[in-house]
Amino acid sequence: MSLSVVVVNYNNSRFLRKALDSVVSQSLRPTEVVVADDCSTDESCAIVADYARSYPFVRLHGNIRNMGPAGNRDVGIRACTSDCFVTLDSDDWFESGALEAISERLRAGDKNTIVISNFFVVRDETAPPLFTIDTRKYCSIANSKQLFALAARKRYMPGNQLAMATDLYRRLGGLDVARPLYEDWEFMLRATIAGVTWAHSGIIAYSYRKSGMGVSSSAKRWAHVRNLLRVAATGCLQSGFDRFVLGGFADLVLRKGLMGLMSRRSNVGFN
Repeated sequence: MSLSVVVVNYNNSRFLRKALDSVVSQSLRPTEVVVADDCSTDESCAIVADYARSYPFVRLHGNIRNMGPAGNRDVGIRACTSDCFVTLDSDDWFESGALEAISERLRAGDKNTIVISNFFVVRDETAPPLFTIDTRKYCSIANSKQLFALAARKRYMPGNQLAMATDLYRRLGGLDVARPLYEDWEFMLRATIAGVTWAHSGIIAYSYRKSGMGVSSSAKRWAHVRNLLRVAATGCLQSGFDRFVLGGFADLVLRKGLMGLMSRRSNVGFN
């Protein structure tokens, strides 16, 4: 089984070396590393070229126009030539042994398996993790409870680092590239509605950097509200207004709404 790593990048040259180092130093090297660059204006492309000289399996896939986060990730995944892939944002990094554990779990699963992992939430690599997200529970509960948990954005829902067969990604329709926010959440919900098998790698596979500088962090509150409601409407329609999906969204609205009224951030989601 061949495995690609898709590193999604836009003007993240200050973090990109850390991400690439975490890939090329893995105990299991991937078949290829596709760096999907969304028309960066910093030193990102030069950094990728430098790594490609030392590691021939690293290659740059540069967009001819800015695609946005969802479009860039989708383009990178569709550029893969391997049987399976795993994604990594260029400001995050893999922990030691991540690809070996993920590859083994993918190999043990069927064609409808998506592998998720635990992950650290960090500010930067010089400080201890803020906390750890344990996603194992998501894999062990019934599909109905998965739908509720995902719609409600519970803390143990999957992160934005997913591993699966490239054919499964295409069969699920890929990311909705028209969504400026929450495209990963919408995809995960759509996959759960479709009945995929969620499997756990058994390890803490990566560190997720809360830099506060991404599209999601910079978007205004009403942009978040609009896009949350759009995902909710899409999820309800796709599920045939499943009661667990409806219940999860109701839980999310009440919980987030009350937290918003009290000007507090909810501690049950990671976004």
